[in-house]
Amino acid sequence: MSNAWDNSQADKFLAREKVNNDVIAFRTIYADMAGDTLAGLVLSQIVFWHLPDKDGNNKMKVTHDSHYWVATSRKAWHERTRLNPRQVDRVLNILVEKNLVVKRIYKFSGAPTTHIRINWDVFTSVYEDTLEITNALNGNHQTVKSISPNGEILGNHQTVKSITENTKENTKKTTKKEKNLSPVGEAVASENSQPLEANKNQPEADNTPQVKPSKTNDYEQSIRAIMLTFTPIGQRDNLDFENKSARGIAMSLQPQLAGKAKKTDRAQYNLETPLEAWQIIDFGNWYYDMAVQNGWQLKTPPKSADKLYMRVLEYQTLQRPQAQIERAKKALALIENYVKPAPVEEPVSVAVNEPEEEVMSEEETNALLNQAYAVMRAGRI
Repeated sequence: MSNAWDNSQADKFLAREKVNNDVIAFRTIYADMAGDTLAGLVLSQIVFWHLPDKDGNNKMKVTHDSHYWVATSRKAWHERTRLNPRQVDRVLNILVEKNLVVKRIYKFSGAPTTHIRINWDVFTSVYEDTLEITNALNGNHQTVKSISPNGEILGNHQTVKSITENTKENTKKTTKKEKNLSPVGEAVASENSQPLEANKNQPEADNTPQVKPSKTNDYEQSIRAIMLTFTPIGQRDNLDFENKSARGIAMSLQPQLAGKAKKTDRAQYNLETPLEAWQIIDFGNWYYDMAVQNGWQLKTPPKSADKLYMRVLEYQTLQRPQAQIERAKKALALIENYVKPAPVEEPVSVAVNEPEEEVMSEEETNALLNQAYAVMRAGRI
């Protein structure tokens, strides 16, 4: 009886699942191409959107710059894959860094939205290379098939050499005159290499570390760029990058602009495409120009998470003039090399050997005063 009940429930479930369209055709090769399972899942969905429908028609309708694009938000990705916003940002960055996809911000339904398309030149090349490796691992001399940008299978390529053969050939090429390098890039002898005869009779080198001019790191660049951007223009001459209050404000804004805010309310407004330091400055310049043109009272960008997010997305949809970009980069170079001036010290007085004045005792002073009073009383003054 229980088996009949179980079979009945199973049949209902299977019948329901058979017509369920909430499915992503996950291809393991896409995970291999991206080097990340979740990135492979997202790439599988992106490829699906690029494929033609059952009638052979293009499913993609959004066009910009002579390309078809997929317009999708973090919320849409969550509904489709159950990935949270941080996971979506991470995997899209992986795909962009590997040049498998191109990501841009355009307006969609009146709002700035992330648009994605496959970078076919790189995608097809990486696909074929990955397929070759996979086939080689599963057995030597497997044929490889290529795919076109619309997903059709093209003709066969040449058979693949085994990984062992390729490794031997590459080893011969790369190890013939191979040298080891130290952490500072100097050639050093290894166990299997010949000693460096040229240095045999040379005096020992001076290994004293050379002091090089220090530069600010990326985080400090961003902090300074934010401090500059959110300081009114009339107050920038007195801007102190070591001011704790001003740095505190910049440090609260930096994670959101870098797309890394975690615990604060800014986490839900992380930028999908983080701003570089020079872009933060350029964003501030653009906002100032907008404020002047529109007569806005506030000439610096808003600090609230939601308004800042929307303004940055609006900025990212623009094609900025090269002159403005260079202007921002020059400003970054100036603040990067900024060093707080040393405090001006008051001149120290130097003692001079002058003859000391004679100091009268209290008795002598009183006697002199009494004498002066007596003279005055006597009418002689």
